[in-house]
Amino acid sequence: MSLQQIREKLHSPMGRDVLWTFVVQILVMACGFAITKILSNRLSIDDFGLFSVIKRSTMVLSFMMLAGTGIAIPRYLTIYHNQQLPFKSIAFNQVSFILVFLTSTLLILFCLLLPHTIGSLIVGKDAFSLLVTALLYAFTFTTSSFLYAYFRGTDQFGKFNISQALVQLCCILPLLLLPVLTVYKVYIAWIMVIAGIVCVFSTIEIYKNHAVFIRRFCSHTILQQFKEVISYSSPRMIGDFFLFSINAFPLVYLSKYYHFQDVAYFSVGLTFVTLGTSFFSILGYILLPYVSGALARHEIKQAGRSINQLLFVYIATAILLTLFFLAFTPFMIRLFFAQSYLVTADLTQIMLLAILPQSIYLLYRNPIDAISKTPYNTINLGICLTIMIVAFYQLDTLESLAYAFLGVSILKGIFSIITWEVLKKKRI
Repeated sequence: MSLQQIREKLHSPMGRDVLWTFVVQILVMACGFAITKILSNRLSIDDFGLFSVIKRSTMVLSFMMLAGTGIAIPRYLTIYHNQQLPFKSIAFNQVSFILVFLTSTLLILFCLLLPHTIGSLIVGKDAFSLLVTALLYAFTFTTSSFLYAYFRGTDQFGKFNISQALVQLCCILPLLLLPVLTVYKVYIAWIMVIAGIVCVFSTIEIYKNHAVFIRRFCSHTILQQFKEVISYSSPRMIGDFFLFSINAFPLVYLSKYYHFQDVAYFSVGLTFVTLGTSFFSILGYILLPYVSGALARHEIKQAGRSINQLLFVYIATAILLTLFFLAFTPFMIRLFFAQSYLVTADLTQIMLLAILPQSIYLLYRNPIDAISKTPYNTINLGICLTIMIVAFYQLDTLESLAYAFLGVSILKGIFSIITWEVLKKKRI
């Protein structure tokens, strides 16, 4: 590719979105590492393990509350925009909000009706105040994810990036300002921070578009769009549950059958993998509306070529990132955790090998959802989660569990490649 072609791609709408997202994601990753460093030093090893269990569990809850709309909103808003159907866009957004609110309410009530059982799963122990805090944090995170999905679907990637960076930066402040830090105080502070930022951005959007929202809501039937949201989003909600369970299940399993110290040790590797793949995940968010728009314009071949070019970038970046982490694992653990976590170096290096296959999965995940209403990702992730659960109950050392996590990550990547190639051939 010539220098002129590179310039043209960088100045294209997608190129600008990718470039700015890359820059912001570096900031987000730096904030993530800073948060990990502060917490691992200010919390005891057991408390850091408890924090990690709650963080992973609430991610599962949050994406169940989101009810698949995090994928549906960018896909359908982009398609309706390209088809010049503003009535459907507004109606789809409104029914998505109603679905998220109802799903969240029912899920929270269900958890509160079974506090002892659900509490032991979500927070790793029977503690009602922590359970309530975790549920509130999950719902607050859901509202931010809904806002991000809206920005992506309406092609407002500037606001998408700014809001994400703002959340990450503001989440650091209470960790530095609070004189005494506990798991409970961390999540309460984050609830207030995220809720405040979501309220500000939501108020701006509602004020800017309030006349359109009210007029469209009163004049356009939402029944058809509600059926569309349910049919597309429901299977994706299950898929999101499977996806985040793959990351949360190891820590929940360890908290039940091992010690919180083991949870903390295992979470070191998971943290590096999550932060290492977050760049690929965010770029995938851009691909969903991009491929959806290409689908509406009947330009799937062009979308396929762009994804093939990104595949090379993903693989090269993932390999370099993995090699860097492997070469400097002890240094990175000391830098972003604490000296007491150095015993996890060998365990962490096994799990770092998952960055490459997970980056491939993250490249194809959103295009697969964009190109087909059939929930192929849900099917693939369900298989992977089942294999992980069976493997964990057969294994008995942290090292073997790390290899099981790596194996499932490889399967995710392979399944995604096969699924995309098959679907692309059907569309072309």
